[in-house]
Amino acid sequence: MTLRLAAACVLGWAATTNYTNHAAIIPLLMTELGFGPVEAGVLSMVFFVTLGVCCVPAGLLCDRHGPTGVGTVGIVAVLASNLALGSARHFPDLLAIKVVGGFGCGLAFVAGMRYAALVVEPARVHRALGIYGGLVQLGGGTSLYLVPLLTSLVGWRRAFVFSSGLIALSAIAWLVFAPRVRPSQAAAPLTEAARSRTVWTLGLVHTATFGLAVLVGIWVTTFLVHDFGLSLVSAGAAGSAILALGVLSRPAGGWLIDRGVLSARLVMRLTVLAGAVGLAVLAWPGRPLTVAAVAIVALGVAFNAPYAAVMNTTGAVLPRAPGAAVGLVSGLGVIAIAVGAPVVGALFASSGSFTVPFGTLAVFSLLVFWVLFSL
Repeated sequence: MTLRLAAACVLGWAATTNYTNHAAIIPLLMTELGFGPVEAGVLSMVFFVTLGVCCVPAGLLCDRHGPTGVGTVGIVAVLASNLALGSARHFPDLLAIKVVGGFGCGLAFVAGMRYAALVVEPARVHRALGIYGGLVQLGGGTSLYLVPLLTSLVGWRRAFVFSSGLIALSAIAWLVFAPRVRPSQAAAPLTEAARSRTVWTLGLVHTATFGLAVLVGIWVTTFLVHDFGLSLVSAGAAGSAILALGVLSRPAGGWLIDRGVLSARLVMRLTVLAGAVGLAVLAWPGRPLTVAAVAIVALGVAFNAPYAAVMNTTGAVLPRAPGAAVGLVSGLGVIAIAVGAPVVGALFASSGSFTVPFGTLAVFSLLVFWVLFSL
């Protein structure tokens, strides 16, 4: 049981290193390959559009055939994409490579989540999903730190080749320690999930937490370099907190619910509100570096803590179609990242600062906080 959960967590971690592997060195890629902030946002857009679109069929396939094979196909595509980044010569190359990565990540991400929920006792699902979610966020945070570090040592092309070794080891662990589990016996169609108002509401919550964690994580390195003049390595290390703190706050959020300390609904409300406040602080013009650092840490906690609450509630809403419901909610959060990444890039390019883009995201979080009262 423990090895199976560990295999799912390693799969999730390896897949989501592709969230931010290119974002970690965006300033360098823009200079060497000749593109601007808007195109940089488009890179993330195509990756997350592909990922979001793949989440729904991934959930349906997990319901019908089990998550093991789905995860295997996904991690192979992720490995191929990460390796190919080291050979990119032009911007269109990067676009095609990120499409392959988005496809693989969508399959592996949903498969790992469903596997983690199926191989533990029902009373431990919140905690298991929290641990899985923590490793997922650590994947994005790992790239924000590791890729700039490797780049400073061996150059960015070899950095992607070397980091692919970790993904290959993760794929081996998945194949060895994740035997097949039985799929749902009477899987419902996707339309049942699409008709649920609760599923759509949870999709908005997922967008305002997970979605914003990745979206801000994509741009936080550039933000710290632009506003405070930090080096890429220092900015990557500091900015990775938004994603890397998930390794602690996601399991903690699941543990609080399992123990009855807080309800799932209260965890969602508190964290969405805290996210709005943290974003407003980052949007504040002239904020000191220490204040920005505190806000980044607060966002790292707030964006990650409700993961288990959202995903377990989603699966419980539609017991005949848990994979479809989880896939739909995951897809909504991911599509929002795809749309938001180029928008943030465009707002940054036009205004010359992060005040407008981060302020806009803070307003969105407040709107989701208001919608949550209808859940």
